[in-house]
Amino acid sequence: MATRRKKFDYPHPVLWKNNDDYDCGHFTIKKTSAEEAEDELRFRFSYDLTSEGLEQLVRENKAKVFLRIECRHTAYRKSFAFDYDEKEIQVVIKAQDVYKSITIKGYVNALENITRFHLPEHNKMYFDNSMSISVDGGGVLAYDDGITVYLDSKEIQKPLSSIISFQRADLDQDTIMPKFDDYSEKIVVFLREDIYEKYYDMQNEPNIPHIKRHLVGITVFPVLVEALSMMKNHEKEASSEEDEDDYKGKLWYRVIKKKIEDKNLSFEDPPVLLANELLGNVILSSMHSIKESFQDAFSGEQTDQMSGGD
Repeated sequence: MATRRKKFDYPHPVLWKNNDDYDCGHFTIKKTSAEEAEDELRFRFSYDLTSEGLEQLVRENKAKVFLRIECRHTAYRKSFAFDYDEKEIQVVIKAQDVYKSITIKGYVNALENITRFHLPEHNKMYFDNSMSISVDGGGVLAYDDGITVYLDSKEIQKPLSSIISFQRADLDQDTIMPKFDDYSEKIVVFLREDIYEKYYDMQNEPNIPHIKRHLVGITVFPVLVEALSMMKNHEKEASSEEDEDDYKGKLWYRVIKKKIEDKNLSFEDPPVLLANELLGNVILSSMHSIKESFQDAFSGEQTDQMSGGD
C-alpha cells in the first residue's frame, strides 16, 4: 500500500507543493507590489491556482482563496479573502501594527460541505473514486507556505560595516571570535581586551589615514569569509529543507545576500573571492595601505634626519 506524504492531518486531498495528494496542479501566493506611506503599508498580492477542479469550485463560490497575514513580533493576525472573480487583492496595514517582517500564507477553503470530493487531478493511489471523501465547510483544500516580507528595506541598503559589531571579551588565546547569534541582527565579533583597545586606537588615529583600510582587511575580511561559508551551506540546504533556516531572516544575512545579488556574484564562487569583492578588493587595497604607511613612516624618518632629529 502506498504511503501518503502529508503535512496536514486531513483525511481529504490537500493541494500543497510538498505532498503528492494531487497528480498535477499547484497553488502559490505572490507579492506584486509594495508601497510604504508615513503611517501605513500598502501591498498587492496575487495567487496562481492551476487545478481545474479547485478553480471550478472557486468560480461556483463553493470555495474561496484567502490570505493569512501574521507578524510574529506583534499581535497582528488577519485574514483577507479574494473575490471569486479576482486573482489580485490590495491589503492595507497600519505601520504601527507590524514590525520587522510579516508572513503571508495562502489557503483555498471550502465554503460549504462537500459530500463527494473527487477531482480528476487527485492522486488515485490514495484517493480513488470508490472512496467516500467529504470535506466540511471551512476545510482546507489547498495551501501555500507563503512568503516573508521584510519591512526594513532601508536597513538592507546599509554598508557591510553596519552589520558587524565589535565587542571586547575575556579571551585567553583567541584574539578574534565572531559569533552568529540567533538573537542578534548583527554579527558580533569579540576581540581580546588588548586587541580591542589597539583596534579602536588605530581607528581613531587621524595621522594614519591608510590604516583603516588595513584594519578592514585583518578584522572584517576573515569574519565575512566565515559568514559566507556558512551562508553557502545554508543556500545549498534551502532547496531540500522544508523550513526556512533561522539565519535567513537575520539582517546581517539579508544585507550580505542583497550585496551579492547587486554585484551579480554567486554563492558558487569561493567565500574568499566573494568577501574580497564585497569589500572592494580589500586584499589589494590593504597591501597599498601597508605600503603607503611604510612610505609615510620612511618619509618621516628622512625628514627627522634632515632636520637633525635623533
